[in-house]
Amino acid sequence: MTRSLSLVVWALVLGSAAAAAPLPADLVLLHGKIHTEDARRSVVEAMALRGNGIVAVGTDEAIAAFIGPSTQQVDLAGRVVLPGIIDAHTHPAESSQDFGKCNLEDVMLTIAQLGSRLAACLQTHPVGHDQWFDAVNVNQSGLTLELKDLDAILPDRCWRALTDIPSGRIQPPWLSRTSPPPPRILPEG
Repeated sequence: MTRSLSLVVWALVLGSAAAAAPLPADLVLLHGKIHTEDARRSVVEAMALRGNGIVAVGTDEAIAAFIGPSTQQVDLAGRVVLPGIIDAHTHPAESSQDFGKCNLEDVMLTIAQLGSRLAACLQTHPVGHDQWFDAVNVNQSGLTLELKDLDAILPDRCWRALTDIPSGRIQPPWLSRTSPPPPRILPEG
């Protein structure tokens, strides 16, 4: 009976130890800056992958538990990992039309910064006064503009910010002038 009880205890101990250890990952990325794109915009040190899926993300120490004898380990040495974004809502043909336009690079700007960036773009990407001056990749986050703000930014130009993100404050395109548009009107998507 003592021997049977010993076997049962060992089975329980070994069983709980196996349950506590995660299955090894196929690939572990360590010592990096991994952007998870979760709701908190977390950046973690490490990630474990198995097959075609992410098993876990977290600290180097936590993810080390997923390293097994055949796990491939990559030392990122502080490099950044971004998620592979598969976007079914793309406009490659339209995006090609944005080359040569004022690209604000989706950076959050104040009204004053927006005016400075647009003025600088106008110097490097001049267009005639009879044409729209277009700005692309405009980040609308935290930016509330009134018509007087728009007119003050480039007072002698008709300009618009082309964006794919609808805003409750101002619907794109933002037009900066109350006068009629120039003769050449560009189609919008």
